Amino acid sequence: VISTAALEQVMNEELVAAACQTGDDAQALADFRSRLEATPLPNDLATVLADEIKHRGWETIPLAVRSSAPMEDSARASFAGIHHSQLNVVGLDAIGAAVKSVWASLWTLQAVAYRQRLEIAEAGMAVVIMPMLPAVAAGVAFSCDPVSGRDDRIVINAVPGLADALVSGQVSGEEITLEGDVLGENYRVVHRFGAASGLTDVSAIKLAALVQETVFALDYSAPWYDIEWVW
Repeated sequence: VISTAALEQVMNEELVAAACQTGDDAQALADFRSRLEATPLPNDLATVLADEIKHRGWETIPLAVRSSAPMEDSARASFAGIHHSQLNVVGLDAIGAAVKSVWASLWTLQAVAYRQRLEIAEAGMAVVIMPMLPAVAAGVAFSCDPVSGRDDRIVINAVPGLADALVSGQVSGEEITLEGDVLGENYRVVHRFGAASGLTDVSAIKLAALVQETVFALDYSAPWYDIEWVW
């Protein structure tokens, strides 16, 4: 994880002043993003990043470089599909460019408009770097039915392969509804709707059990959870 402090280090006085002058002008924002993406990574960050990638043996494998703004997925704001993440990034040069692209996504028209609407002044960004997984299917699982609120049901949204199009709202995917027995321990598929995702009933039941384990591990500290998964 590259913390928000790294972006703060990159944002010198000139860049901060330039960011403040963009407002919500699309061309000014585009010019600022280009300027930020052309700014070299700080030497200490570049060195540590190179060391960590080499230490993990990630020099030649596909990586995901993901946005992780501190205000995302909060009770107040989701920022779903607004900030940039980049998949299948290979090599240190590409990783550095992807990190700066993630930072720059704070200054897209949609990100600025979203912050303005919710009166969020902060524009911080951490970056998560992680290996890609060979996904057969992926999506989001809800620990209760998000429409009816029934907690004896688990609802799975699934698509073939990776779920980037689903979580960004570009596609709806297949909806699979499972219902538990009286004790809420054993689930069965009761409804499927939408284009086939490749997730079988047997796999969906296994996934429902993992959702229940996750909720238990979190000590039921919230009424429900939406959990990203990959098969």
